[in-house]
Formats: sequence, C-alpha cells, structure tokens
Amino acid sequence: MSHGNAPFGDGQEIIYVNGEYKGDDPIGRLVHDMWCKNADDMYYPELAEKVRYYKSTEKGRAEMSEWEKKFHNEGIVEERLRAIKSIMESLNVTAQRAMEILKIPAEEQQKYATLIL
Repeated sequence: MSHGNAPFGDGQEIIYVNGEYKGDDPIGRLVHDMWCKNADDMYYPELAEKVRYYKSTEKGRAEMSEWEKKFHNEGIVEERLRAIKSIMESLNVTAQRAMEILKIPAEEQQKYATLIL
C-alpha cells in the first residue's frame, strides 16, 4: 500500500469496496456479510465464527468492550491534541496555556505536553 508514491511499509494492503455493491460473487458476498447483524446469515464461516465469538460469548463481549474503550480514549487524546495545537497557533500561546484554556486536568497535562513535542 502506498500513500501518494511512498509505501507505508506496514506489510498491509487496503482494498476499498463500495459497501452498496450487491453482486453474486466473492466481493458481493463479503459486502453482504459486513452488513449482517446475525452470524447465521453470513456466507463466510470464518467471519461468522468471529462475529459469534464477539457477540455471543462473555469473553468476546468483554474484549470488544475493552477495544471500544481504548479506541474511544485514543480519539479523545487525538482531539485534545488538535485543540491544543489549534489554540497555540491561533492565540500564539504555549502548550501549557492552551491546556489551561481547555481546562485539561493538571494530572493529564504532562502526557499531552510530551505528545505535542
């Protein structure tokens, strides 16, 4: 995979697919499975098995809950970093002052200060 002309170098490939596609071929069946809420309605058993695990078992639901919290928290951190940088540029203030304006708790400010640099 590349971004512009430079490869990401992560060994992964990203394939973009129109989620409205309804063909009767492997891609169409995969798109169908991605829209399914019930694993029993899926074409691909490997995907259905994982969906059953994460939706139907206590351990799977607990893992999903942890991932959800992690991604939510990462989103908060990213948004706060954008806000801090924006205030720094717009008001020509230090990171410390921007965090004070945003009322970021003092115990969290060092984490953001480190991430901004």
